[in-house]
Amino acid sequence: MPGLIHRSKRRVIVLYTLSLCMLVFSCMLVYYSIIREIINYPEMRTWKFYKIQWDYQPKMLIFIAILCYLMTCCVVCFMFVYLSAFLSVCWPHLKRYFPVKIKRRTICFCKCARRQLVDILMSIHDSQCTWQPQRFNILDETTKKCIVVIANAAKTKLKCEELDISLVGSSAEGLGKPYVLELKNGYRDPLCRFLLRFFCCCLPCNTSYSSLRTDIDVLIKYTEERKPNLIEDKPCLFLLEEQMNNPGIIRIVLDSDAQNPLTCFLKNDCDGTYLSPALIRTAMLKSVNSINEHDLPASRIVGPFKHPPFIKLETKGPAIKLALFPIGQVWYWNENQKFVTFEGDFVFGIHCQQKWPKCAQKWLTRLRHWPLPSDIQHVVKGGFVLVPKSSKSSQDDDDDWEWTVSFPESETHLCPCIPKTAKACYLALKIIFKDHLSYYSEGLKTYQLKTLLFWELEKHPAELWETQNIEQCFMCLLERLKKVIEEKHCPSYWIENLNLFKNCDEKEFIELLYILQEIRSNPAPYIEDIGSFWC
Repeated sequence: MPGLIHRSKRRVIVLYTLSLCMLVFSCMLVYYSIIREIINYPEMRTWKFYKIQWDYQPKMLIFIAILCYLMTCCVVCFMFVYLSAFLSVCWPHLKRYFPVKIKRRTICFCKCARRQLVDILMSIHDSQCTWQPQRFNILDETTKKCIVVIANAAKTKLKCEELDISLVGSSAEGLGKPYVLELKNGYRDPLCRFLLRFFCCCLPCNTSYSSLRTDIDVLIKYTEERKPNLIEDKPCLFLLEEQMNNPGIIRIVLDSDAQNPLTCFLKNDCDGTYLSPALIRTAMLKSVNSINEHDLPASRIVGPFKHPPFIKLETKGPAIKLALFPIGQVWYWNENQKFVTFEGDFVFGIHCQQKWPKCAQKWLTRLRHWPLPSDIQHVVKGGFVLVPKSSKSSQDDDDDWEWTVSFPESETHLCPCIPKTAKACYLALKIIFKDHLSYYSEGLKTYQLKTLLFWELEKHPAELWETQNIEQCFMCLLERLKKVIEEKHCPSYWIENLNLFKNCDEKEFIELLYILQEIRSNPAPYIEDIGSFWC
C-alpha cells in the first residue's frame, strides 16, 4: 500500500492537472468570447462603444467586467501555484549556481527603528510574554486528533502500547507561538481561512514579531518502570553505559530475554547487545508515513479534496518533521511567508524517572539564584529523557548505538518560572537570531540562546530582572552571546563539560562576531526595523 507521502504527491499531481485544464479552458473561453471579438471589430476598441453599451446594457457590461477581473485573479493565483511547484523542483539544482548567500530574512532592512530599544523591549514584554504554554489538553481538537493518530501509529509500529505523549519545545515552554494557533486566531473569517489554507502562495511579512512563530514539538516517550519479570524473579531494567569521552552520550543495554517491547530493536555489537537508535528512528518514520490522511488537519474541502493539499515528511536529527502546506506553499523563499496548516516534530524518547545521569551531577550542587529549591526537586524527580541521537564527533558506526541525554520536560517545567523581563529579553534576542544571525551559521541554534538565558538567570539575583532594568538585562544577554562565540565555548546548562559549540565552523563564527559587533552598537533596528515591516 502506498505511503502517506506517495499518496500526497499523487493527489497534488491530480490537483495541478485539473487546475491546469480549468485554466486553459477559462483562457480559451475569455479569448473566444471577448478578446477575439475586440480584435475583429475595431469599434469595440473605443470608449464610445462602451458608453453606448453602458446606456443600453449596463448589467451586461458590469457582468463582463467582473468576469474579466475574476479571470485575471485566477490566472495570477494559478501562476503563483505553478511557480511554487516549479521552484520546489528546480531550486535544489539552481541554488548551486548562485553562490551569493542571503544573509538576512528581509530584503528591505534599512537599519532604522521607529522606537527606542527600551520601548521595543517593553512592547515585547507587554504583548509577547503572555502566551499560555501549550499543553495537550488545551490544543484545538483537530491538532489534538492529529497528534493522537501519529502516537497510535507509533504504538503499532513499535509494538509498544506503553507510550505517552508530552508537548515540549518552545510552544510548550511559552517561548514561541505555534503556527496552528496563529492561523486559528489570526484569520477568523472562514472563507479567508479556506483560501489561505488551500491556495496561499505567500503571506505579508508585517505580522507582529512573526519570527517568534514555531512548530509543535511532541515527545512520544516510553517510561522505564520497574516491572517484575513473570518468568524469572528479576527486574526488567535498562542498563545505561555512559561514554566517558563523550559527555551526555549513553548506550542502552537491554536483556533480549526480558519482557520488554523494545527488544525487537536490539542489535549485537562486539561489546554486547544494545538498543539501536537507528532502528527506532526508521520505525518512527514508517509509522508516520503509514497514517491515513483522513485523520490529518485538512483544508475543509468536500469530497476527494478534503485532505491536506501538500504533505512534507522528513527526518531532522532524532525528530520526524511533518508539515502540511497549502498547495501554493510548496516553496517559499522567506520564513516569514511560510504558511502551514500543521507543523510538528515527533521524537521518540525513553523516560528515565527518578534517576539522574552521572554526567549532570554538578547541576545538583551548583550555587545559584535560580531556580528555587522546590523546582530543583521537581526536576530531579522527573528524571531525564534519552533520545535517538548520536554525538557529531562520533564515528559513523557509533550512530547505531548512541543515545543522547536530554532534559526537555525539565526545561518545560522551568520556563514558566522565568521572570517576565528575562523572557522579553530572550524573545528580543531570538528575533535578532531568526532575522539576522541564523543565515551566518548553521551551528548557532535557539537552544543555545535558551541555554545562555538559563545560565544568566542562575548567575544574577532576582533584583536584576526587574522591569526598570529591561534594557540592561537585554544587553547582558547580548554581551554573553558575544563572549561565548568569541571563546567558541558554550557549556550545556545541564552537563557543564559538554560544549554546544564543539563542532561549529570557525569561519562562520568570525562572521557572527562581525555582525554582533554591529548589532551591539545599535540593537533596536535589528529587532524592529521599519523596512522589515514591508517585505
